[in-house]
Amino acid sequence: MASPELRRLHALHEVDLAILEIRKRAAVLDVGAELQTKLKALEQNLVSGEGAEAKKLIVESKDLELANATLADKAKRLESELYSGKFSNPREIEAYRHEIENLKKHISDNEDKLIGLMDQTGPAQKVVERIEKKIAELKCQIAERRKSALVEKARLEAEYQHRQAQRPALVKEVPPALLAKYEQLRKSYETGMAEVVKYSSCGGCGMLLAERVLANLKDDRVVACEECHRILYYTEGLI
Repeated sequence: MASPELRRLHALHEVDLAILEIRKRAAVLDVGAELQTKLKALEQNLVSGEGAEAKKLIVESKDLELANATLADKAKRLESELYSGKFSNPREIEAYRHEIENLKKHISDNEDKLIGLMDQTGPAQKVVERIEKKIAELKCQIAERRKSALVEKARLEAEYQHRQAQRPALVKEVPPALLAKYEQLRKSYETGMAEVVKYSSCGGCGMLLAERVLANLKDDRVVACEECHRILYYTEGLI
């Protein structure tokens, strides 16, 4: 059975371990960083990758369709004016006919380009839709991950405050010299105490303890591990 002083120090040590664990969990809270990286890669794909090429084909096809609609409207308007009877000058009539022919030629050229793009725009549209769908899914996942992280962060903060509130009373129970040694060790090793485990090993570094060390522990003496220098805590229950 450990001495009363070591038992009180061990109670403080357990609170410090809990605080340390809370800090470690808070440091690795999953806020969707990996998902965010995937999202950026997909968004970049739409700017300069496979998705960008697919979007370029789709835009080109739509631009040709829009251009043809505009040209067709203009040609129709010119034909209406030409056959309205308001022109009698042969040169004006010829000029109108020539412009209408040029418009129709332009429309025909665009239609040929559209036919050439037809086999590509379908697959291109599927590529863009697939990427955009995945982007939408990732954004939803990121939002959920961040929401969960905020809930966990609040829980950890509450637990942290609770553990910190326990500490002052426990500190007062530990002899000053023992506390000073413990605190100095915490600065170097995060934890200033280690339990004896597996009947003969330091729970901090795993070193096999010498028989004389174990004998001193059984006599309720304050003993440090010769390897990591943590204060050892020994009870029959631990070994």
